[in-house]
Amino acid sequence: MKHIALFFHLLGLSVWAGSFIAMTICVTGLRSERISLEIKQLLNNAQVRFTLIGNLGALAMLISGFGLFSMSNTHAIWVDLMAGIGGGVCMFSIIAITLQSNILSGRIKSNLFDNLLKGQLGLISFSSWFVMIGIVVVLGVVSYRV
Repeated sequence: MKHIALFFHLLGLSVWAGSFIAMTICVTGLRSERISLEIKQLLNNAQVRFTLIGNLGALAMLISGFGLFSMSNTHAIWVDLMAGIGGGVCMFSIIAITLQSNILSGRIKSNLFDNLLKGQLGLISFSSWFVMIGIVVVLGVVSYRV
């Protein structure tokens, strides 16, 4: 059972990290003023889909991580640290990134390309990098102890 949970945990991590890299590329493309409106709409649709896929990966990580944590008989400090940081980053990703993605998507669908949109693009880029740094920190903790 533990190996199945670990498989889904690593699968969720791969899907989550990959989708946020792709979403960040889409958001970076949306910041460009040289691309046409059709391409911006296409990038917007792609970033919404990548956000949804990333949320599914984060949810798989949360569920399998909780299963792995409860299967463990002993809890070393590094396991607690990994679970706390990883769970917090997953929850931040699911809540904050989804809200920001929906707001951004609504503004782009309404063709509201103004300074507020640039601020929203900056916020979602910062949040995406925050999530990616959190993933790297958790992977660093795991790699240090394995």
